[in-house]
Amino acid sequence: GPGGNGAQYTIANGTATYYAGGGGGGGQASKGGNGGSSIGGYGWGNQSSPPGASATLPIHGSSNTGSGGGAVGKNVPNAISADDYAGNGSSGVAVIRYKIASTGSAKASGGAISFYNSKTIHIFQGSGTFTAPGSFSETVEYLVVAGGGGGSADDATGGGGGAGGYRTGTTSISGPSTTTVQVGGGGMGGLGKSGRGTGFVGTPSYF
Repeated sequence: GPGGNGAQYTIANGTATYYAGGGGGGGQASKGGNGGSSIGGYGWGNQSSPPGASATLPIHGSSNTGSGGGAVGKNVPNAISADDYAGNGSSGVAVIRYKIASTGSAKASGGAISFYNSKTIHIFQGSGTFTAPGSFSETVEYLVVAGGGGGSADDATGGGGGAGGYRTGTTSISGPSTTTVQVGGGGMGGLGKSGRGTGFVGTPSYF
């Protein structure tokens, strides 16, 4: 069956961005399921392709969403074997934003910086450091998503990988200070027959 839809959050461009969708299940005698919110990995089953996707699409969760990897069922033909690994869970992400000082000017450093709707946005797609100078004193908004779980394969009944953890909130930061940002990795997909198929967990993210 299909994976569950994840939470959604607007980062920068005014459109809803989904996070932490579950991976699609792998059918034993049918096509696999779609990944939740189209970001969880597609499942594979005993037909040529998953529903709603071509056979060439990856079965992994979409990068930097904390989504689960797709599962692989038994007797899968052609594109992937039941002896191969199922889909990997996606890495997580951390986003920090605060009121803009002036257009195109960030008050702090760290991550990929952009500006939208009177906010400065720091997006961490990998681990790093949020550095606030002595002049910094802000209540920041944060979004932290953990790495997603890997999908299962073959004898593990093809269950979709679990979605990663998701947390939002606000906190006050005063400089000078440095804050460690960890972006968790996704769990590997389970190996087929010889590995009994269980997917691995993702790792935590924190800010």
